[in-house]
Amino acid sequence: MKLEEQYKILYFRDLGDERGNLVVIEGEGMDVPFDIKRVFYLYGSDDKVVRGQHANRETEFILVNVGGSSRVRVDNGTESKVIELNRPGMGLYLPPMLWKDMYDFSPDSILMVLASRHYDDREYIRDYSEYLEELKKQKSVSEPVVKGREGKISVIIPVYYNEDTLMDLYQDMKDKILGSLGDYELVFVDDGSGDRSWEIMNEISRMDGRVHLVKLSRNFGEHAALLAGLSVCSGDCAVTKQADLQEDSTLITSMYESWKRGNKVVLAVRRSRDESRVKVFFANLYYAMVRKCINKGMPWGGCDCYLLDRKVIEVLERLDEKNSSLTLQVLWAGFQTDRVYFDRRDREKGKSRWTFAKKFKLVLDSLMSFSYVPIRLMSGIGLLFDIFSVVMLVSVMIEYFTKRVPIDGWASLMCVLLLSAGLILSMLGILGEYLWRTLDASRKRPPFIIDEEKMPDEQDETGK
Repeated sequence: MKLEEQYKILYFRDLGDERGNLVVIEGEGMDVPFDIKRVFYLYGSDDKVVRGQHANRETEFILVNVGGSSRVRVDNGTESKVIELNRPGMGLYLPPMLWKDMYDFSPDSILMVLASRHYDDREYIRDYSEYLEELKKQKSVSEPVVKGREGKISVIIPVYYNEDTLMDLYQDMKDKILGSLGDYELVFVDDGSGDRSWEIMNEISRMDGRVHLVKLSRNFGEHAALLAGLSVCSGDCAVTKQADLQEDSTLITSMYESWKRGNKVVLAVRRSRDESRVKVFFANLYYAMVRKCINKGMPWGGCDCYLLDRKVIEVLERLDEKNSSLTLQVLWAGFQTDRVYFDRRDREKGKSRWTFAKKFKLVLDSLMSFSYVPIRLMSGIGLLFDIFSVVMLVSVMIEYFTKRVPIDGWASLMCVLLLSAGLILSMLGILGEYLWRTLDASRKRPPFIIDEEKMPDEQDETGK
């Protein structure tokens, strides 16, 4: 059965009061297809990024939008579709054994959930692979792989001072996913590490004949390291993975399955972060800024890892941008996109090299490369000062001609001049950022330089 034949869109004429108590439960032209046994609400104002990531074995549901907006991804194992509930009274009927993710809740979102049964947690299927196995047993749908979407996957791993985690990372992937990926390659990119990372990468290549090693001539940054990995990988799709062990390796399998279903971009979105509150606050602040000023498609929890189809990789290579954000380039490119959610663990080994200076540069690069907000901010401040100066001039002239108040005040004049000079210099600094980026792009220097490359069939017994 096709996905469109499984779910239904209903429109309810009356939702009662602002809490969404159902007064009329008859849809326009159709009745609710089950007797309602349970009613509860979901409010978008709480901290969860995603809800309802599961299938239910026997219960039917209807999600009714009472206020705000939210998105629901439905998946029957072979197809997936995102439905936006953005009108009061808009309802979505979901039959049993249909996978669902609810996300992108607006702060004022209220969803009313109608259920056909009083059920418990034993009815839920919360693991997607288990869901696919259950579908096979029921023989209700075909295998969850779209014909023609089998292909080789490349795993791109940027490395920068990761000698403490590299071997554990490889062993974790070997134990959990490498045996089930089929045709794969691991691309390790040494981004100018000053420790033993390169030697350990060579050890891993001797253990696995599918390891591709790249060593950059110096530290160019994670953006450049990922581009270097994408430029040499041979897979039909490529997935990026951090070397710090903060993401579960099984995430790659979920993203790979989503690619097989036809998605060209799969984002790994953080559902939660097991990190300090300060770090989480500033991370969420950055993603909120991106959603507000740059790209509304940025997930609430943010994403650093993603799977890209070969076509998307070719687009990124043609962009050839420096001082930019690769994640925002991926979002800008578009293409059919899916999301996979995970819980980010705290770092247990090694020291993070993600310094404040690098974080600040990311904010500047994001704003300068993808938004006109800094320029508009300059124009807005200039306009406000113009209005303020005119108001002050009129006020001074009125007092002089009506009350004969002398026009003096050297101290106040100097304050205004110093404030104006500071603002002018700040504006010149913003313009300088744009000019420097223009100069850097015009020089056409490569974003990275490969010092050494070892193909999967090249074994180095010395590790050098």
